[in-house]
Amino acid sequence: MKKERKIEMNVYKALQRNRTITLVATISAASVIIACLVFAFKVYVHNLESVLVMNENGEAIPVEWVKRTEIIDAKLKHHVAMFFRNYYQVDRLDLETKKQQAFWLINGEDFQKLEQYYTAKGWFDEIKRFGVVQRIEVLDIETKGQNEPFIFNATVKIEVIRNDLKDSYLLYASGELIFVSAVFPQNPHGLLIINYKEKPWQLITNNSELQ
Repeated sequence: MKKERKIEMNVYKALQRNRTITLVATISAASVIIACLVFAFKVYVHNLESVLVMNENGEAIPVEWVKRTEIIDAKLKHHVAMFFRNYYQVDRLDLETKKQQAFWLINGEDFQKLEQYYTAKGWFDEIKRFGVVQRIEVLDIETKGQNEPFIFNATVKIEVIRNDLKDSYLLYASGELIFVSAVFPQNPHGLLIINYKEKPWQLITNNSELQ
């Protein structure tokens, strides 16, 4: 009987020891997993705030961490500038090609409204029939907002060249920007202009100062 009781006690101690080891191992594993999750979350948050880019000299090494908001702001402004250069900086030879490129950068409904407006004014017909050349200079683009839709306001100088005559106009435009899937090279930033509005062009006379 004593021998059997001793064996039972040894088995009980072994089970208790195994239970303790299992519990410690489980707690240790859980601690490691939690620590990894916390670390991953911190890395994720950091990546939301920063992105990896080339330095000013275009060198891949060393690379620098730049605030994500600064990169987004630069992309927003470049996207809007791309739209203006594609849609307004045109001549008879590249008009249709440039319009197709602009189509990728703006909401389809807003694009159709622009097409209807300038078609009604005879803008496209004048460029094609009389060889009008338009050149633009983006004077200012301001963006607002930390999340989409981002708001932008832009001022663009448009030069309309008819033979030896040149008239200059100011275009004031505004709208919003949202993220979409990037398409290279048509829409490299993965952005889309929505709710686009512009005021009638203002003729610049007598070399007047731009306001």
